[in-house]
Amino acid sequence: MAAVILDNVKQKVESIDGIKKAEVELVWDPPWTPDRISKEVKYD
Repeated sequence: MAAVILDNVKQKVESIDGIKKAEVELVWDPPWTPDRISKEVKYD
């Protein structure tokens, strides 16, 4: 699924005016946890 996500992100970024080419890199460090969600989008 990671490859599909990366491809979708690349396509969306490259569709922005002024962006000719994007390079998307998936990283695993630092690991994501729910604590990393910003207050603006977090709900209880």
